Amino acid sequence: MHDGRLSWAELASLTGAGTATARRRVNRLISSGIVTFRCEIAHSLAGWPIQASLLGQAPAAAVDRISQALTTCPECRFVATVTGTANIYSTFWVRDLGALQRLEARTSSNFPSLTVVDRMVALSTPKQMGHLCDQEGRRIGTVPISP
Repeated sequence: MHDGRLSWAELASLTGAGTATARRRVNRLISSGIVTFRCEIAHSLAGWPIQASLLGQAPAAAVDRISQALTTCPECRFVATVTGTANIYSTFWVRDLGALQRLEARTSSNFPSLTVVDRMVALSTPKQMGHLCDQEGRRIGTVPISP
């Protein structure tokens, strides 16, 4: 998490393992799906300054289909099925609040059985995926995520 650009030799040295062992263990974690990679960007600098989450309610038979379809939206950053009155939680990056309104209207049109029951808008994200961020969303530090 601190430096994904470490060489195999550096990683081996930090973990007390041999280079081949470090490489084999990392490859095993990746192939098993325990470890995945993602690239986080400063969304405000990318032109998507507003993070918005929608809580939706859908019939149980439609939850998987709707969740999968939401992941194809370019603005979508995260989708999860959850328990409770709202059974779909999704997060999007949008350019402005009007874009959020248009996104919600498009979502309601595409999925008539989905009802948006709540909305949350974050104008600033001081921490993302264990990284502390400045006002523009650039990484300025790390807060390790406890597995």
